[in-house]
Amino acid sequence: MNKTLTINLANSIFNIDENAYQALQRYLEAVKKYLTGTQGNEEILADVEARISELFSEKLTPEKQVIVLQDVEQIIQVMGQPEDYSIDEDIFDEAPKTKTSTRVKKLYRDGDQKLMGGVCSGIGHYLSIDPLWIRLLFIVFLFGGGFSVITYIILWAIVPEATTTAQKLDMQGEAANLSNIEKKIKEGFDSVSDTVKNADYKGVENAVKEGGNSFVKALGDFIGIIFSTMGKIISTIFNLFGKFIGLLLILIGSATLLGLFFGLFTVGILDLSNLSGIQFFPLINASELPIWVLSILLFLAVGIPFYGLLYVGLTVVAKNLKKMGNITKVSLFSIWFVAVGCLIFFGIKQANSFSVRGNQIEQVSLFDANNIGVQVPDTLYLMAKSSEHFEYLDHNFFDGITISYDTNGNEVLYSKRVSVNIKNTIENNISIKTYKSAHGYSYEDAKNRATALSYNMEQMGNTLYFEDYFISAPNQKMRNQKIEMSLIIPNGTIVKIDPSMSEIMGWGNKNDQDMYRKDLPNEIWRMGDSGVLECMTCNSSID
Repeated sequence: MNKTLTINLANSIFNIDENAYQALQRYLEAVKKYLTGTQGNEEILADVEARISELFSEKLTPEKQVIVLQDVEQIIQVMGQPEDYSIDEDIFDEAPKTKTSTRVKKLYRDGDQKLMGGVCSGIGHYLSIDPLWIRLLFIVFLFGGGFSVITYIILWAIVPEATTTAQKLDMQGEAANLSNIEKKIKEGFDSVSDTVKNADYKGVENAVKEGGNSFVKALGDFIGIIFSTMGKIISTIFNLFGKFIGLLLILIGSATLLGLFFGLFTVGILDLSNLSGIQFFPLINASELPIWVLSILLFLAVGIPFYGLLYVGLTVVAKNLKKMGNITKVSLFSIWFVAVGCLIFFGIKQANSFSVRGNQIEQVSLFDANNIGVQVPDTLYLMAKSSEHFEYLDHNFFDGITISYDTNGNEVLYSKRVSVNIKNTIENNISIKTYKSAHGYSYEDAKNRATALSYNMEQMGNTLYFEDYFISAPNQKMRNQKIEMSLIIPNGTIVKIDPSMSEIMGWGNKNDQDMYRKDLPNEIWRMGDSGVLECMTCNSSID
């Protein structure tokens, strides 16, 4: 098994086995020896190596990553042996002894005959027609709809320019072998030499040809003017588009700043926090940050970036606008950074005030058969009661809690987040389990807020009166407080639920009719052994 070598050919890395490497080395040495003393020999050799590198790349596949001897032999056959061609300067007039391989043309931009990007001349080579007709076609389509401009720009972007000799030969459909590469480079040297030699006769030659080429020259000048005009039009369009973007930035920036001023800054400075819907702010504010300070911070954090947009828009529209100094930029950025930092800090503090949920649980026995003289009723009546004082006041709701006032005119937190669920027990007693909950910084903080909730439930015989609300002191803040109660009754107990209970019946009331919780008061129920309420009146009418 032959060794595998790594070589750098025309700035491309290839893996090649030892036999193939030796054959390639012999070929390149023969070419180098052949080109000794030839004008432009270094350029020819470089293009030969570039062409061989291109052919090597075509041989490689995901399954084959090593160049073998057979690949090198095939490439040498395509390129041709140096001895197959005449060494003298008449090489261009003599046909090579070896067969010239035909080659499919490739589309490139012609950088040697370009007016703008070389697209038209490249298409001309590809189609074997004069590039002038391609340019005229682009002009016709320009006035026919303007799509030629977009097409030209796209082709300019995606079609590569022919830079190497091999690429120029591919563009013209000629085989990129040793003979043609040498021929192409020598033509370049000869063209320069002829230009130097005939420099003194150019004027005479141009004068002789002036009459015959006048039409072509005029047409060329016209096309040049057209493309120049197109460039100016495109430049004008881009300038107008830039002005439009600038005006849009000015509009967005100024409108936002104005809205921030009236929506935030004014509220804080003029102390309008008692407006409807805003007076709850002190009750949710965990940081004790005054609303006017928060307004200023929000104004700076949001307003400075939009001021930047406004300034950018002004610089686009007004070119002579004085540039903002570095000190001003640094100052604005520093103020914005501090404002955002403060908001993040107080935002985290606000979020932490809701981070932990605490609760306070109480269970009270209403009827206990273990107590002497206490008889557990077989039927219970459930009713809810409201406070007319609270019911007819205007409230601002937030987080399920209302800001209101008690009979003495003191501010209180008022909420109807009360629910009652009916559960069963195998014991012969009736009890109420009250679950008060709230959020806070810590469990203790949350538990204290839950304990501070004021709620009453009254018992009159076998009738239970549940308040449909609870209250708390304003200093307890709004922390998602709620009360959930469980009425625990023995199996077989009859429950008659008054319609006033419809709003506070909880989601945990399981029933055999799969009835919505608010519809439970319309029927009479019996507690089943499985803890599911069994409907006693669903198939009959009760007077």
